[in-house]
Amino acid sequence: MQYNNELDLRKSLDNKASSMIATSGTVTSLLFGFGTFILSRLKPDYTLLDYAIISLIVVILVNIGSVILSILAFRLQRYKYAMTPERVFSN
Repeated sequence: MQYNNELDLRKSLDNKASSMIATSGTVTSLLFGFGTFILSRLKPDYTLLDYAIISLIVVILVNIGSVILSILAFRLQRYKYAMTPERVFSN
């Protein structure tokens, strides 16, 4: 029964990680596009140009980090027993 609970939890986490990868990838792509469009349309003497560039870089890096962390959620990990098999099956 515990194995089935763990398997259901793993499936749920896989679905969440998959949706996070898709969302982060889409948002990162949109930010690259909008950022390029906005920065190409701003005049070089715009006073907040540096802040706009820095904020776009930070947001894109955070989204890339989110993609990486979501991919790491798919990594297979060794199953850890709450008790060793010797304690479970001993008389």
